[in-house]
Amino acid sequence: MTTLTLPPMQKPDPRLMRAAILYLCFFLPLLLTTIALLIMLTFWVPHCVEIFRDFRTSLPLLTQSVISLSDFARSPFMWFAILFATLAFPLLPAWFLSAIRIRSRRIIATLALLLLLLLMCLTLCGTIILSMELPMTRLIQSTSGGETAGEN
Repeated sequence: MTTLTLPPMQKPDPRLMRAAILYLCFFLPLLLTTIALLIMLTFWVPHCVEIFRDFRTSLPLLTQSVISLSDFARSPFMWFAILFATLAFPLLPAWFLSAIRIRSRRIIATLALLLLLLLMCLTLCGTIILSMELPMTRLIQSTSGGETAGEN
């Protein structure tokens, strides 16, 4: 009868542990921002569109673009894109950064890539919020006779 012997445990490299923690510190906000972006596009924007339709108001080009993006986000094709991105996202940094041979530079480049993606998602979230809220504010002001809360 043969016994199975396990190799001795190796002490983890502190630099790799630090890099893994930094990766998670950038990846989790990116993931949460992406989820918030999808929720805004699939639920909140269509609700605002119904309000705009009820008042038959003209919308700025940026708001119309966000509405088109929302329509795309609710299409079946988007779910295939999400599935592909979910499967491909862990492989993309390794594929793009495989040419960088020095480990520390590869870690820095990976974190820079994640930071760039996070900033792009946050910018898109801010654009969606502004493009939907500014026409809504004008609509509320026009239905209330143009008075704001501070005027008597």
